[in-house]
Amino acid sequence: MAQAENKLKRRLSGIVTAAGSKHSLTVRVTSVIKHPLGKYVKRYMTIHVHDPQSLASVGDEVLIEEGRPVSKTKSWHLVSIERAVRHHQGDHS
Repeated sequence: MAQAENKLKRRLSGIVTAAGSKHSLTVRVTSVIKHPLGKYVKRYMTIHVHDPQSLASVGDEVLIEEGRPVSKTKSWHLVSIERAVRHHQGDHS
């Protein structure tokens, strides 16, 4: 049982694309792979993340970690906000 607890959990970095639901985020994770012909191709994953304090907002760069399932689609948890996007308030004239 001790070996299962010491197993490293996957950590990924991505951009928050949606934060509409309470305690939930949608994060887009980008990875670059090498195509057999020599070109580099971007691949995207959309991951549903549990954010218990609702700290992150759309556009933030976040660090997420795989963990136990919270719901049917959420098994990733927010670890930290790497870079927050500042939202401007005021007149738009």
